[in-house]
Amino acid sequence: MNGQWTYLEQLDGIRNYDVFSILIGVRNYYRATPMVDSNRGLPIDITPRLKETMEYIDYHNFGYLTKSDVDQYPFWDTSFIDTREPKQGPKGQGGMDSFQERYHKTKLNPADYETRTPRQTLDESPEWKQIIMGLEANYRLVFAFDN
Repeated sequence: MNGQWTYLEQLDGIRNYDVFSILIGVRNYYRATPMVDSNRGLPIDITPRLKETMEYIDYHNFGYLTKSDVDQYPFWDTSFIDTREPKQGPKGQGGMDSFQERYHKTKLNPADYETRTPRQTLDESPEWKQIIMGLEANYRLVFAFDN
């Protein structure tokens, strides 16, 4: 590397919003505490190729993840509530207004909703588990999300 970052590859096609909610809080239906702040932004020393890619498409929620972020994340085994649908009753009843009401409530009864931990979420997504848990000290995962 000699003090320079190298662009390895672009990860397209492995979309997983449950993982993205843990990573940076995108579509955070679990109200999970993200690994990195959604306002972190891009690193100042990104490669010219990556900078060009990021400027070409309408992206949002720029950020990056390091091995240190993964190692220091304190919520791996904390259960978060999936606010998308309650366990009981027919799913999808009530439409978006009902969802918005549930999502914005400050107090939810955990017994009424599915829960999961960030560790369980990664266990259910082997591709992302390998990427995130496999970060080495001299690598970082730079990301942004398209509209």
